[in-house]
Amino acid sequence: RKMLEKMFERCSKDVRKMFERCSKDVRTAFPQFTGIAGGRFNAVVAAGFIRRFQESCDEYEKNSAELTRDSKDTPQLAELSFGNWACDDSAVVCFFAPDLISIRGSTYEYTGGAHGNYGDFPMNYWWRNGTVTRVKVTDIFDAAKPWRTLLGRHLRRELIRKEAHYVVEGSVKEADLAKCENFTFSPAGAEFHFPPYEVGPYAQGAFRVTVPFKVLQPILRRDGPLARWAK
Repeated sequence: RKMLEKMFERCSKDVRKMFERCSKDVRTAFPQFTGIAGGRFNAVVAAGFIRRFQESCDEYEKNSAELTRDSKDTPQLAELSFGNWACDDSAVVCFFAPDLISIRGSTYEYTGGAHGNYGDFPMNYWWRNGTVTRVKVTDIFDAAKPWRTLLGRHLRRELIRKEAHYVVEGSVKEADLAKCENFTFSPAGAEFHFPPYEVGPYAQGAFRVTVPFKVLQPILRRDGPLARWAK
């Protein structure tokens, strides 16, 4: 809360007016950890979620400025409101340890039109050599092994089983799936997240595929962030 209040104070007068008009529709929530993990990860987690929050507020500011400009020539535009726009981020902790955390962020956004959009986003961090590092998919796997082939094959098989239309018809291929950076992890395995439109039409919704560690073990880096499950 204090971080958000400081950010609010730094905003320009025009942005504050925008907050006053529609901040009720721009929301974020994120976890705060205790103990050793809290000291290591709280700042980067907060910064990640607040950055997304600021970007949403900046979008309001941009559209407000455009509306103000355009309404000079088209006065009826001044009656339009962004009050029904919404952006809401939330979080679920998937894994929590002193040296490794995984958070599945979820977002919902409505900016006009027939419907809003939603999806998941990852916040995965690793404490290594005294530094917090954002975990990328390439950090997880042994580069000397054909991990993209194995991963893409597993994701494709599971998404076909779930009837993800773009995968079933072949427009999204194994190689495309193996490039996915939208993942979290837990003791059950690595879960890959595909928002609406990525592997199927909006009507099919979002897809999540968990790749169990028994599948991943042969290709995990022995010195990587998920090494504890490589044994």
